[in-house]
Order: sequence, then C-alpha cells, then structure tokens
Amino acid sequence: GFRVFLPLLVVALSSRVGIVELSDQFAFLATWPALVALLVASVLEVGAYLVPWIDHAIDVIATPAAVLAGTLLAATQMPDVGPIATWAGAAALGGGTAAITQAATVGTRGVSTVSTAGLFNPVIGLVESAVAFVLAALSIVVPVLAAVAALVVLLVLARVIMRRRRSRAATDAALTG
Repeated sequence: GFRVFLPLLVVALSSRVGIVELSDQFAFLATWPALVALLVASVLEVGAYLVPWIDHAIDVIATPAAVLAGTLLAATQMPDVGPIATWAGAAALGGGTAAITQAATVGTRGVSTVSTAGLFNPVIGLVESAVAFVLAALSIVVPVLAAVAALVVLLVLARVIMRRRRSRAATDAALTG
C-alpha cells in the first residue's frame, strides 16, 4: 500500500538470493528482466512522490495498482490450495491491506497539501518509501514483527489524521463563532 513496486522488488530480490521461495507461477519475479523492471519502476515511483503535483497524479493510478500489487504479493506466499481459494485469499488479505494503507497515505498527503501547500509532501513521500521498504524487508525476515509494525504505522496515521480534523474543526468553530 505504501508503494506499488518497492515491496515486489524486495520479494523478487529475496527470491533471487534464496531467502524466499516463490511458486512456479511467480518464479518470473526473480528473473533479471523482472528485477530490472521492478528496480526502475521503484526508483521512478519514489522519485515521483517527491514532486508535489506529480504525487497527486500518481495516487490516481497507484491506488488501484497498489491493490493489485498487494493481491499479487500475497498470492506469491499463499499455499497451493487451488486458484480460486488462492486468489480470493490474496485479494482479501493483500489487496485489502494495500487498499487500507493506500487510503491512509493518500489522506495524509491530502492533509499535508491543504495545511502546508504541498511543501511537506516530499518529506511524507520519503518517509512512506522508507516505511514501505522496511515493512517489506521485515515481512520477509520477521512476518509477525512486520504485522505489528504495520499496525503501529496505521494507528499513528489514524491519530495524526484525527488530530488534524479536530484542529481544523476547532479553527473553523473559532472563525465562525
């Protein structure tokens, strides 16, 4: 959810060096052409989020793409229980998690755009990229720790958004009252 290509790159690299085993249908992710494509896409994506007006344009594409990437990523790790069960589980777990995370990050940058005229968005973009990389790496190394870290990040984001809304409501009340 934080990024579309970065988590896929981490899994592909992990598979390439033998840390993660991908099923035959996803083995292509560890090929050199796929690795190069994912690396280039990751660099372009991270760079694009550093430009305030481009980050909003990317969110239009990245939101559905993140859901698809989350589904694909989850499917690479699902046990072989048949295609319907695999893809349904992957869509619910990976796609659902990516959708929730993407909504939180889009909301955070929206608040930043309104409150700082987009000047703080590159900082948020860098933090999101760093968190995406760390969580992807943790999910490979320590899945339980990654789940806890993801939950903490979502709770912090929710708290920041709620504080901003309360602050904005108080400001609006003071101006109209």
